[in-house]
Amino acid sequence: MSDARMKTDVQLISAALDKLQAISGYTFLRADQDSAQRYCGLLAQELQQVLPEAVYTDDRGNLSVAYGNTVPQSGQIKVSDVAAVFEVSGGALAFSSLYRAACGGP
Repeated sequence: MSDARMKTDVQLISAALDKLQAISGYTFLRADQDSAQRYCGLLAQELQQVLPEAVYTDDRGNLSVAYGNTVPQSGQIKVSDVAAVFEVSGGALAFSSLYRAACGGP
């Protein structure tokens, strides 16, 4: 949900660029699947250290990343130093083509 009309208690993420620089993107195999398919994403434990609102714990204690909560809209963050990971697309931040290509995306 990006519509400002649907939000209350909106707070700017302080030091957002520093927080982005504290996490890394990874490719990996899933331990819960018998497959050679590689995935691309974040480690919930890393993200939880800098942006706990974007990490959820299930009833078994497994962590998951709410990816929709991790990609801010343009204007919320200065992205000059993270251009290799993010790019502005249609007024919103998106993973860059370089990042998508590295992760096997379109």
